[in-house]
Amino acid sequence: MGNLKNIPKLRFPEFKKVWAEKSLGELLEFKNGINASKEQYGKGVKFINVLDILNNDFIIHDRIIGSVDVEKNIVDKYPVNYGDILFQRSSETREEVGSASVYLDKEHTATFGGFVIRGRKIGEYDPMFLNKLLKTDASRDSITSKSGGSTRYNVGQETLSSVKLLFPEISEQTKIANFFTAVDEKLQALKKKKALLEQ
Repeated sequence: MGNLKNIPKLRFPEFKKVWAEKSLGELLEFKNGINASKEQYGKGVKFINVLDILNNDFIIHDRIIGSVDVEKNIVDKYPVNYGDILFQRSSETREEVGSASVYLDKEHTATFGGFVIRGRKIGEYDPMFLNKLLKTDASRDSITSKSGGSTRYNVGQETLSSVKLLFPEISEQTKIANFFTAVDEKLQALKKKKALLEQ
């Protein structure tokens, strides 16, 4: 009976293997972001903050709102590269704490702010699959239930490392990610068409 939860009811027929439980700490190495003075913001290197996580299904360099003026050695200590996952570290609501988004820019490196925890990719996973997985109700519950605080809710690196989720093999992850990406693109096209028709 134990394996039944590791076999989804709905899946692509060519995949048969059970999904394996892994902790995020097996896949990601966590680090808190840069804390700079207010004079340093507004110019310099692209700087991922909480709004970038909340407002984007995934993050690319051109969509990052803010920037920070820091030395190159600081950027080198706090890089964000393709496949890294960014988490919201602190929030006034339990629902938003630990929200996550993946960085999908292969051309440009960015950096990240103090209210963000970066999960650097150290394990094998499809970045878009993990991005979608971290937005599911089950994943959100796993993270928010471990958050602490009373007026503000917080998650730390150890909390995120301990979160356990179910993962299929890489080929199935990629097929699922591609399917959901195609669905998202179709929905966006329909929304655009609706807006044009309304005009």
